[in-house]
Amino acid sequence: MDSIKAGKRVAGVVDGRYQALPLTDRLERSPDYYQAMRDYIAQRRAELVFEGRVGAVAPEAANDDQPPL
Repeated sequence: MDSIKAGKRVAGVVDGRYQALPLTDRLERSPDYYQAMRDYIAQRRAELVFEGRVGAVAPEAANDDQPPL
């Protein structure tokens, strides 16, 4: 049973990394990777706060095809 749980956990990590690849590629092409990452994290945090206050998905996030971090 422990090996099954470990396998599921590893598969989840690999799947999460795969979903983040488009975002990672876009950030790496930006002139300032650190600033681009900071801006993305701030935007994502603001969306999560908005969702928590309203209880619905933020309009910008509904149209956004970026995977969460």
